[in-house]
Amino acid sequence: MELSIFHDFLVRSSDFSSAKSQVSKFLQDTTLIRYGSVEIDQNKSCSAENKVFWQKLDQGVAENKKIVENLIDELELCDYSTLQDLFFVKQGFESKILHTITHMLDGFIGVDSVFYSLIEDSHWLSPSLREEVISDPKQYWLVHVIAGEVQDAILHKAPLTGRSKA
Repeated sequence: MELSIFHDFLVRSSDFSSAKSQVSKFLQDTTLIRYGSVEIDQNKSCSAENKVFWQKLDQGVAENKKIVENLIDELELCDYSTLQDLFFVKQGFESKILHTITHMLDGFIGVDSVFYSLIEDSHWLSPSLREEVISDPKQYWLVHVIAGEVQDAILHKAPLTGRSKA
């Protein structure tokens, strides 16, 4: 079974077709990650008017936070527990963990990203954008993407456990 990766993208759009186009263009143009295949699943996508929108969005943000927490735990297992310890991070696996954490916090999409906001280039949702979505839900969409094999990525940590589509 081929490992599939999924992402939920938040976009500002008046309709699904335009939302889908924004996500497709982003995935086509980004140099951070390249997939062998990309499928946009309309059935798992939804506008902010849909009752599952906030559940999906909040779950995606929570999963992103969990990914960062797990990476921090991995660094702690390597005996890095203070900011001063980072000066001694070894190149290779340990520096890649730190690099991945930084990218998640900085807003660079990667294979580990569950939720990603194209509006804010972020793995999170700012309080001000949350208010905008609440005040005008017709203009916001979560677009569900199922991606196939990673062809190229700036950062790639394998295996991606728990991210496969059965």
